[in-house]
Formats: sequence, structure tokens, C-alpha cells
Amino acid sequence: MPESDGQEILDHLRKEGANIGHIFSKIKVKGKEADPLYKMLTLQQPEIEWNFVKFLVDRKGRVYQRYGPKQEPSALVDDIELLLKEN
Repeated sequence: MPESDGQEILDHLRKEGANIGHIFSKIKVKGKEADPLYKMLTLQQPEIEWNFVKFLVDRKGRVYQRYGPKQEPSALVDDIELLLKEN
């Protein structure tokens, strides 16, 4: 969100009745100041192309797969089910 804390867009979405779910604070996802989670997620493929890049992480905290921003969340279903079957 271009706004410093995103409050302006959140207020707008709520006013319009959007179901926005949980929203977390804005964090850095690139560079030296990136959040440790994103540093770990991008070890193998550092560049995050765009919003909505998705990462699937296994039970041991390892990145299982990375999905592009244009892939719908439903594209992860088979991989999620596969990981859920593993011990």
C-alpha cells in the first residue's frame, strides 16, 4: 500500500463493506532491512516479482514451493494436501 500504514485504504474498504480479514503491519520484504521471514523465504530465489507471490512451507519450516503472483490460491490445493499427508 502506498500509504505509510495503509489506514486510508483500510478505512475505504471497510466503508465499502469489504471482508478484508486480518491485516498486519507493513514490513520490508526486500534488501538489508527485509523481515527475517522474507529473508528465509527468498534464499533460493531472492526477487519477489510482485504482490501476491505465495510460498508454501512444510512442517519443518522449509520452503516447499513458490507460486507466482498470477496463480490463484486454489493452485496450491494439491501441494497442500500432499504436505498434509507427510509426517
